Amino acid sequence: MNKEKNLTISEQYIHFKKKFPNWKFVNEKDNKLTAIGTIQPSLKMSIYEVKIVYTFKKQPVVYIISPPLCRNFKNDKIPHIYSDKKPCLYYPKYKEWTPNKYLANTVVVWLSLWLYFYESWHITGVWSGEGIEHNI
Repeated sequence: MNKEKNLTISEQYIHFKKKFPNWKFVNEKDNKLTAIGTIQPSLKMSIYEVKIVYTFKKQPVVYIISPPLCRNFKNDKIPHIYSDKKPCLYYPKYKEWTPNKYLANTVVVWLSLWLYFYESWHITGVWSGEGIEHNI
């Protein structure tokens, strides 16, 4: 069985910093990495300040710091979001993200796509992204 090794916090940090040099990294410890930066899904869309907190071997937690997420023009609830307003980027049971994958190559990309779909949903009222609907 060929099982890939889990990436260390240092490996995650080095790769993340290389791909996103303008992001700030705070609270870097042996078992935890916090990254704060901005994402603009496309040139005509808003710039979002986001935070990703990763504790070694646990699911990363993603926060949208600003602008705050809100309902669309039809006053619909935001799709694919947890009750605490954290975006649902992937389905953990499907193991789309595991500790042997780089956060910068997965979670940041998925967050950018999620924000793109979020902004499009504000305009059209239709969520264009894939995903499993949930009531969390």
